[in-house]
Amino acid sequence: LLLCAPALAANVVKEGAVPNDGLDDRGAFDAAVELSQIDGTQTVDVPCGTYNLTRTPGAGSYALGAVNLFFVDGLTIRGQGLCTVIENIFETSPSVGNFFTFNIQDSSRIHFENLTLDGAATSVAGANEQTHLVRTLNVHGLSFDKVVFQNGWGDALKMTSQDGYTSDVTIERSRVRDMARNGLTFHNGITDVLVRDVTFEGISDQAIDFEAGSLGPQRVVIDAIRVYDEGKDDLTVALSGGNVTPLDATRYVRLTNSYIEGEINLVRAGPTQIHGNSIVSVRTCISATRAMHSLSIVGNTLDCNLNNRGSGIAGGSGIFLGQVGAAVDGPQHTLIASNHIYIGGDGEIKAVNPF
Repeated sequence: LLLCAPALAANVVKEGAVPNDGLDDRGAFDAAVELSQIDGTQTVDVPCGTYNLTRTPGAGSYALGAVNLFFVDGLTIRGQGLCTVIENIFETSPSVGNFFTFNIQDSSRIHFENLTLDGAATSVAGANEQTHLVRTLNVHGLSFDKVVFQNGWGDALKMTSQDGYTSDVTIERSRVRDMARNGLTFHNGITDVLVRDVTFEGISDQAIDFEAGSLGPQRVVIDAIRVYDEGKDDLTVALSGGNVTPLDATRYVRLTNSYIEGEINLVRAGPTQIHGNSIVSVRTCISATRAMHSLSIVGNTLDCNLNNRGSGIAGGSGIFLGQVGAAVDGPQHTLIASNHIYIGGDGEIKAVNPF
């Protein structure tokens, strides 16, 4: 009886990466990814240490990644915990082109686990806001488990697709911090998404942002997230179809069991549930405008208008429902029930214009 030992996962150190030396390890990562596809393990191990991925953006370098994963079917990039750090070190200012640590296109079943992705945002000034830690286009089956995204010039993760191809996305048990733009951005046609047990802190723009084009995100579950806004007067979670997105392009969204410091903004979206959350805002807690419909706001605790408490200034509501502009209807078919609302502004529930 002849027994064959299973192939070991590819390892970036065995392919030439040297942790903690401050030198470029991109070639070793590329070699390990290629080996994992040849030997069938579809797994790349990244041992403890800090690894540097560099690339020089330049003219015509739009959509350039330190590690480009194109047409890959099945890949796990596996660290050993917080001790595994993959860091971007820019050779020149990335302001001249869009740049991503991992650029994933036309691929499937891509998984990251037990590591930190660090944008090293303090290493160079003047970065383009489209400089993301992970950028995906047309990826089916994308997941992150126990991943820290930090110190990025743009978004931690920006997902987009053509014709709704990007689907089956899971981000859980992870942390997003100190991003100069957004945390998670879903752009144009992302479907079947689960965001669970994720902490956001130090995000300059939105923790979660729906940048919908002609086809918005659909079937999105956001559960048990924590957003710490550090008192900034910012929109925090934008579950929006966008001002020009067709009605129903963004639909079937659920936000549950979460703690959020900031405002929830809903625009031109279909069936949406906001259930069982605790929301603390310096202004309005939940705003729903521009042709929202089938909206359910149930069982939330809303502590709103903190900036104007006791001042007599009408600066925010618990829940704001209305239209913006005479040509657009306000929310329709809305259920509001069993919410605890604490307010010192325009009113617990404010409706503006017919809806």
